[in-house]
Amino acid sequence: MRSLLSGAPTPDDPLRAIELKLEGGGSEEEWLVYGDALLSAGDVRGKLVASASNNRQFKALLKKHARELFGVLTELDDEWVDAIELTWRG
Repeated sequence: MRSLLSGAPTPDDPLRAIELKLEGGGSEEEWLVYGDALLSAGDVRGKLVASASNNRQFKALLKKHARELFGVLTELDDEWVDAIELTWRG
Protein backbone atom coordinates (compact mmCIF):
# COMPACT_ATOMS: atom_id res chain seq x y z
CA MET A 1 0.00 0.00 0.00
CA ARG A 2 2.89 2.36 0.68
CA SER A 3 3.73 2.58 -3.04
CA LEU A 4 0.18 3.72 -3.79
CA LEU A 5 0.58 6.53 -1.31
CA SER A 6 3.79 7.85 -2.85
CA GLY A 7 2.00 10.84 -4.43
CA ALA A 8 0.85 13.84 -2.43
CA PRO A 9 0.56 12.58 1.16
CA THR A 10 -2.69 12.86 3.05
CA PRO A 11 -1.83 11.13 6.33
CA ASP A 12 -5.20 11.88 7.92
CA ASP A 13 -7.12 10.07 5.15
CA PRO A 14 -5.24 7.15 3.57
CA LEU A 15 -8.30 6.02 1.57
CA ARG A 16 -8.52 9.44 -0.08
CA ALA A 17 -4.83 9.23 -0.93
CA ILE A 18 -5.43 5.96 -2.77
CA GLU A 19 -8.48 7.39 -4.53
CA LEU A 20 -6.43 10.36 -5.75
CA LYS A 21 -3.76 8.00 -7.04
CA LEU A 22 -6.38 5.95 -8.91
CA GLU A 23 -8.23 8.88 -10.51
CA GLY A 24 -6.25 8.44 -13.71
CA GLY A 25 -6.84 4.69 -13.94
CA GLY A 26 -4.60 2.27 -12.10
CA SER A 27 -3.57 -1.33 -12.43
CA GLU A 28 -5.70 -4.27 -11.36
CA GLU A 29 -3.35 -4.75 -8.40
CA GLU A 30 -3.81 -1.13 -7.31
CA TRP A 31 -7.59 -1.50 -7.47
CA LEU A 32 -7.41 -4.68 -5.39
CA VAL A 33 -5.32 -2.85 -2.80
CA TYR A 34 -7.99 -0.15 -2.73
CA GLY A 35 -10.69 -2.80 -2.23
CA ASP A 36 -8.71 -4.28 0.66
CA ALA A 37 -8.24 -0.82 2.18
CA LEU A 38 -11.99 -0.18 1.96
CA LEU A 39 -12.68 -3.53 3.60
CA SER A 40 -10.17 -2.83 6.37
CA ALA A 41 -11.79 0.55 6.97
CA GLY A 42 -15.20 -1.10 7.36
CA ASP A 43 -16.51 0.62 4.22
CA VAL A 44 -19.45 -1.19 2.64
CA ARG A 45 -17.81 -0.79 -0.79
CA GLY A 46 -15.01 -3.07 0.46
CA LYS A 47 -17.59 -5.68 1.38
CA LEU A 48 -19.04 -5.43 -2.12
CA VAL A 49 -15.60 -5.89 -3.68
CA ALA A 50 -14.97 -8.94 -1.48
CA SER A 51 -18.34 -10.46 -2.40
CA ALA A 52 -18.20 -9.69 -6.13
CA SER A 53 -17.70 -13.35 -7.06
CA ASN A 54 -20.75 -14.45 -5.02
CA ASN A 55 -23.79 -12.96 -6.77
CA ARG A 56 -26.26 -13.88 -4.01
CA GLN A 57 -24.11 -12.29 -1.30
CA PHE A 58 -23.39 -9.27 -3.50
CA LYS A 59 -27.11 -8.62 -4.15
CA ALA A 60 -27.92 -9.07 -0.45
CA LEU A 61 -25.29 -6.47 0.47
CA LEU A 62 -26.66 -4.09 -2.17
CA LYS A 63 -30.15 -4.40 -0.73
CA LYS A 64 -28.96 -4.06 2.87
CA HIS A 65 -26.85 -0.95 2.18
CA ALA A 66 -28.85 0.52 -0.72
CA ARG A 67 -29.75 3.79 0.99
CA GLU A 68 -26.15 4.35 2.08
CA LEU A 69 -24.81 3.62 -1.41
CA PHE A 70 -27.47 5.12 -3.68
CA GLY A 71 -29.46 7.55 -1.55
CA VAL A 72 -32.93 8.50 -2.74
CA LEU A 73 -32.63 6.43 -5.92
CA THR A 74 -33.55 3.41 -3.81
CA GLU A 75 -37.02 4.84 -3.21
CA LEU A 76 -38.01 4.12 -6.82
CA ASP A 77 -38.76 0.41 -6.29
CA ASP A 78 -37.24 -2.80 -4.91
CA GLU A 79 -36.70 -4.43 -8.29
CA TRP A 80 -33.73 -2.22 -9.23
CA VAL A 81 -31.22 -4.43 -7.36
CA ASP A 82 -31.84 -7.35 -9.71
CA ALA A 83 -31.32 -5.14 -12.75
CA ILE A 84 -28.30 -3.18 -11.59
CA GLU A 85 -24.85 -3.88 -12.96
CA LEU A 86 -21.92 -2.29 -11.17
CA THR A 87 -18.21 -2.05 -11.62
CA TRP A 88 -16.17 -1.07 -8.60
CA ARG A 89 -13.28 0.45 -10.47
CA GLY A 90 -12.88 3.12 -13.12
